Order: sequence, then structure tokens, then C-alpha cells
Amino acid sequence: MKNSIFEHQLDEVIQNYPKLSKFPLGNIFILRGIVDIIGSDGKFWDSYEIEIHPHKDFPNKFPILFEVSKKIPRNPDWHINIDGSCCVAVLPEELIMCKQSLTVLSYIDKYVIPFFANQTYRKLTGNFANGEYSHGIAGILEFYEIIFQTKDIELMNMLSKWILNNPKPNRTNMCFCGSKKKFRHCHAQLYDKIAKIGTENVDIHLRILSLVKKY
Repeated sequence: MKNSIFEHQLDEVIQNYPKLSKFPLGNIFILRGIVDIIGSDGKFWDSYEIEIHPHKDFPNKFPILFEVSKKIPRNPDWHINIDGSCCVAVLPEELIMCKQSLTVLSYIDKYVIPFFANQTYRKLTGNFANGEYSHGIAGILEFYEIIFQTKDIELMNMLSKWILNNPKPNRTNMCFCGSKKKFRHCHAQLYDKIAKIGTENVDIHLRILSLVKKY
């Protein structure tokens, strides 16, 4: 059923990206073709041959993107796995996006095209245009350090457990973290992001990060 959701959205994608086509692969359909990267000045930068496969949990997980033209090194430093699959976002960010009515088209617009634009920029300049999360576990840690505004895993756990066990404060209340700032100026965004990621998912991620930081 969930793969059929993916399949039913492919015609809309092809209307917007006519160099992509729908192809049968076993008992599913995938997208295959070319995406062009155009600069903000309207000039052509590069093109990439790609495939987009449905994830079994779509739309609760991102589709799976493959860079098949082999223009990008198969290297975690470039966010490309050895099989050509691409890491377009860290897992918590992906879970947040999937709570916002993810479609195949919005995935391509907001993640696939920016991903390849950033890769092209790096090939031209040696650096990613925007600060990138590290690959794998390190990137997840960086994500949580930013949204929790701390590198202290124990404090992250404490804040997360408070969010799990308490209703959302009023915007003008003092923040639950004890900072003496109003909630709207302190951890309001954190509360919303944790709710979208899911407190159970956050708990699992923080447990893994705690173990990793011990070694």
C-alpha cells in the first residue's frame, strides 16, 4: 500500500522534472533519469543521472536516492555510500520532514536538488556551500547538539524526558530548562522538533550517542 502511494505521485514529479521517467523494477516502480543543477543566475552547472526508489515506510521515511552517473566519489565524506545511495539528511531531520506531508516532489525539491547543488559547489570550490552535518552517527550528534543548545548528553536526556512527560508550556511562561528566559525565546523550537521526531526515537538516538561518546 505504501509503495502505491509512492507510485501514484510519480506522474506529478515527471510533469515538473520531464527528464525523469517511471520504470518498473520487480514489483515496484522507480524514478530514473537526469536532474539538472541550475545556479541562482540561471546558468547550467551540471547534471546527474539518478534513480529514486521507494522506501518500504514511505511517506514516513525518505525515498532512497542513488547517484548512478558516478560523478561523485563513493565516499562518506561526500555523503555517498559505496552502492551509490546518497545521505541527503541526518535521520532526525528526515523524521521531522516526514511529519510535514512529505511527497516525492517535495523530497526532490527540498533535498535532492539542493544535495546535488551542494555537491557541484564542492567540486568547483573544494567546500560545501552550506555547513554540512558529518556522515552517520557524528552527524546525528551534531544535529542534537544544535537543537538542544548543548553538548551534554545527560542534559539532552533530561530535557527530552521533561518534554515527554509534560504538556507544551505557554509561550510566555518561563522555560522549563531553568534559564529564566521565556519559553518562546528558549526551548520552544526544541519542544516542537522533539515532538515531530518522536520522543521514543529521540530516546533511542540519545542512548546510542551516549554509548558512542564513552568510547
